[in-house]
Amino acid sequence: MAGGTIRRDGETPIYASYCTDYCIIDEVCTPSMTRKDYPQALQECALRVVLPGPQDIRIPSWQRKLVWSKDQIEKFLNSESSMFGTVIMAEGNTEQESWVLIDGLQRFSVGTALLNALYDEVLAPTPNRPTESKYFAVLKKLAQNVQPVFQWNHERLSNLGKRGVKNSYNELFRTIQQFVNEKLDDNPEKFGKVIEMTFMIRQVAVDPYKGFSNTAALIKTFLSINSTGEDLTKLDLLRAKIIEHLESRKLPGNTLDEVENDYTETFQNKRGKYFHDLGVNLYNTMFELPDLFISPGQKVDGHSPKYVFPNWDGLSKVELDDFFEYHSQIVSVATETTVTHKWKWPYLAEIFPFKLPYIMISMFYYKNHYQKFLAKRDSYVEKRKIEIHAIAEKISLHELQTRIASGAIIDFTSSLVEAQQEILEIKNKHYELKQLQEDLLDAVDAKKPTEEIEEIKDKITDIEDNEIDYPDLFDDLPDFLGGDLNTDKNIKKFYRATMRKVLDGNIGKTEKILHSVIRGSIQSVDELSEELNPDLAGQIDDPPNANWLKGVILKSKKKSANPKIIFNACLLPDRNSLLGRSQFNPMIYKNGTNYYNIDHLIADSQKNPSARGLLELQNMVNLAPLEWTKNVLASSTECSLKLSTSAIYGTIKDKHPYCKWLVEVHYKNHENDDLVYPLTGATETETQEDPATRIPPLDSQVNLREGHQNSIANERVEKLVEILTPKL
Repeated sequence: MAGGTIRRDGETPIYASYCTDYCIIDEVCTPSMTRKDYPQALQECALRVVLPGPQDIRIPSWQRKLVWSKDQIEKFLNSESSMFGTVIMAEGNTEQESWVLIDGLQRFSVGTALLNALYDEVLAPTPNRPTESKYFAVLKKLAQNVQPVFQWNHERLSNLGKRGVKNSYNELFRTIQQFVNEKLDDNPEKFGKVIEMTFMIRQVAVDPYKGFSNTAALIKTFLSINSTGEDLTKLDLLRAKIIEHLESRKLPGNTLDEVENDYTETFQNKRGKYFHDLGVNLYNTMFELPDLFISPGQKVDGHSPKYVFPNWDGLSKVELDDFFEYHSQIVSVATETTVTHKWKWPYLAEIFPFKLPYIMISMFYYKNHYQKFLAKRDSYVEKRKIEIHAIAEKISLHELQTRIASGAIIDFTSSLVEAQQEILEIKNKHYELKQLQEDLLDAVDAKKPTEEIEEIKDKITDIEDNEIDYPDLFDDLPDFLGGDLNTDKNIKKFYRATMRKVLDGNIGKTEKILHSVIRGSIQSVDELSEELNPDLAGQIDDPPNANWLKGVILKSKKKSANPKIIFNACLLPDRNSLLGRSQFNPMIYKNGTNYYNIDHLIADSQKNPSARGLLELQNMVNLAPLEWTKNVLASSTECSLKLSTSAIYGTIKDKHPYCKWLVEVHYKNHENDDLVYPLTGATETETQEDPATRIPPLDSQVNLREGHQNSIANERVEKLVEILTPKL
């Protein structure tokens, strides 16, 4: 049988040699660092190391960031195995004949960080800890010969052009510095034995491969090696797949590195659950999900990269930049507040904590509208590029177009940059225009002076005049990104569907709906809302089913998101109202002035551990929204006093309909009720309770139980159902 082209000839050096036989080169950092930049000490060191001396090694764009914790480092150093696994390196038939580190970056980085952390302390000729240094004598002799190598590699990793690796290495080095000092303080002799065993006895199996035709083949190897590794997440796989595809299209190395950096900044630089869940579901729908069989003989592709990037075959860095920027913006708008401490985009802000629905709505607008905006933008850029070039060349537009049609080679670089900048400025000004339009409405409503109103109008006119050549540019740009596409009605409906689903308790099982959005099989927000809406709640355009609504209210506990959802849904405009988002002002629940907490009507400090109703104290029937500034006072005040005095619920009643009802109706209905015994909630006792212990019914936790004769709990649930029915 004929042999293949890939060849393998590996050695098993000690760990210290693996960490010092190679010098990192980095063409991406500023300035770039290659073999020609080796300092004199490193060049001299190369002559003293076993041939062939330090070899160039490159860390490719698709390598993931470092993830080892202090516990993992401890486990690594105390491994009982004589081998530290296999390292995969490759030398392809590329312009750079340096080795590419396919697998083994974690071990290389840990060794580099350890040697640098140990050097000044115990390995240097004059160490900081001369007493402890004797326990590292064997490693010390080697370290002083190759110190320029691991110092160079430490500096390269600390300043690497690949930001994901650079940032995580710096964090790793800080962890290792702390770890080393702790061990040296605790038991240096024992630590010395562990370190010398690690570097001087244990080995690494280095598998060097040659004969790869291109970098894409290397990436496929990387994916194959790591596809079952526990540290390789779907975010890593998505990044590698994108880089592999761009490499197969012969994009230059610096472009690949820029994409890798942008990807890391967007998805993996501690950006939160939105980007994690987005990346996982993008990977699934682009590369993994099985085909769907709708009916016999009718199949839908389960995955395709074209679901996300229709121009996948010709994918450019610009398209990726647009995608990354869109999702960064979509996260920012969800947390944007006004000067009066209200959400600027309240429906989006309320959906945002529930990441799958938020990704659904963001991907819907990306696929169905934002991509149309980008196409219009690019067409205007192309048009302006030609116009700008004609002006610069002092020729007519017709003459330039004739040259283009004839196949003449024309350098449009500078005119393209100018056109892109011009359209970007138009877009930024349009965002300002939308804000001015809101300011104008506010000024008119507030009956501001005529001069102030006219000044705003003049600014609006100036911007509109500059946009006259781009009449439809912003038609598909959503309003929450500064465009003209009004999303209020649609997102309000989707908000209601989301909140119904969350209350129903199944929001985490909606990935299939998200996959349908990404595939493009859901064509409208109406359809999306219907898909998300739980069946038991009733049709999304109808009032929620009364029994369902009562059930979700009764089961809602303070520790869940449900009370905040329910109380904020009470503030919605009616379901069929045409009022915009400005009429929806949900309360923002967090600590601080102008914000709100959930209050226990019967405070925890007032609970009776011996009485029934303890569970109900944490349920919806005992909760209400309250200003954060009133929280301390409320936590030590009886319910009947809270509702009867203006000191606590006096202002919240004018901000929330449920609180208004509690104070003006519910309290009034019960203020003259007979006192009840705390253990039974009854006006009479059969257990010889002291009459002096009797309390108002509103202060009795027993009366919070559903169906209790006093009906306090039932009244509260029925009122919430009444408020929510025309809204949710």
